[in-house]
Amino acid sequence: MHSRSVRVIRMTRPFVVVSRFQGTRRDGHGHHQAVGLVSREVFDLAGDPKAFPEQLDEGLRPWQPLKLYIGGVRENEDWTIRTNSGEYSPWLGRSYQDLSNLGLSFQRSQMAGRRRESAGDVFGHYQRVKSQVEAPEKEESFFDGIDTSLTGLFSALG
Repeated sequence: MHSRSVRVIRMTRPFVVVSRFQGTRRDGHGHHQAVGLVSREVFDLAGDPKAFPEQLDEGLRPWQPLKLYIGGVRENEDWTIRTNSGEYSPWLGRSYQDLSNLGLSFQRSQMAGRRRESAGDVFGHYQRVKSQVEAPEKEESFFDGIDTSLTGLFSALG
């Protein structure tokens, strides 16, 4: 019998990146601020084949996401999209906010295992800070301006 080594590379190619953090003092502690700052930099570097040449040797191809948003934007500030994570999703059987709270409850340093259910609307505001596609100033969806039809997806993936 031959022993075969199979190397599986799984790669996700997002069209949209949403950073919860902005890279400012508003984000809280330094780790959150760093994530906000780095998200803008990596958005630009993601599609640059010269940025990480060693990954090309591993069979990974550069991928340029199409849009970058930052969260933590207040309602009275310049936002692009408003979402309601408190809205019930029949697909999930709960709201996205409740799913978020469940995930947060596993972070012992944050919630110490406590879990809370939310009731009602929970609005979040996001600002589009980078884009490779044309999209309206105020959007209904993170995917506005992106062809998400089957043929559009095949075209984008090359």
